Parts: sequence; structure tokens; C-alpha cells
Amino acid sequence: MKDRIFIDTNMWVYLFSKSDVPEDVRKKKTVANLLQKSSDIVISAQVLSEMASVFLKKMKFPVDTVRSIIFEMGESLDIIPVDEGNVSYALDIVDRYKLSWYDAMIAAGAISARAEILYSEDMQNGMIIDNSIRIVNPFI
Repeated sequence: MKDRIFIDTNMWVYLFSKSDVPEDVRKKKTVANLLQKSSDIVISAQVLSEMASVFLKKMKFPVDTVRSIIFEMGESLDIIPVDEGNVSYALDIVDRYKLSWYDAMIAAGAISARAEILYSEDMQNGMIIDNSIRIVNPFI
């Protein structure tokens, strides 16, 4: 699908951050701009799970707040499941591209969702995986 983008967990964490540290505020604005420019955004259930963990543990959001955020995302984004095919493909990505396990799972999800760009701060900017997806760090 043309112009489909996948947004990694770290981007969402910045978006919902209450931090007033200038660098965090800059990153939050960058992510907000990405969301305004795209109408075809996809994430995986893994992203929702990782977000919930960060929101609850590190950011100390109440459970109802996390539930509300997850619900709203489910209403407005395409969310793909994590299945055996993604896990198997992620193992191939780990082996061939030497990504960490969770980054490989994100990449496998983005590829299976037919996204063109995977926005992430954690992976190598400009990397192309299987001639399918390009990793872009929007903060560079």
C-alpha cells in the first residue's frame, strides 16, 4: 500500500510523554507532525503491548488512561496481530540483519503490513530490509 507507514513504540512514547525536557518536547512535535502527514498508519499488537508496559511502569499512567489510549489507537489505526508467521520471519531478520529480537519483530510486522517506511529511533537509519521497508529515524 502506497504511503503506508509503521511507527515504532518509542515514537508513541514521545507523543504521550508529559516531559518538558526540550529534547523530549522536540521529539513529541516531530512525531505529531508525522501523524498529521500520513493517513495510512499501521502498528502491531506488539507496539500496543510495549506502550502499555512503558506507560504503566515508567510513566506511571493510571490503568484507565492506558486503556483509553489503546482504545483510541484501535479506533484510528490499522493494528495487525502478532502471529507465528511474524515470529518466524523475525527470526530470519535477526539472522540476516543482526537486529535485536524486538526490533526484528517490529520490522517483520511492518513488512507483513506492507508499510513502506518504519519510523524508529532504535534501528539503523536508512536500512532497507528485504527490499520492502526502509527504516527512518525522524529525529536525524
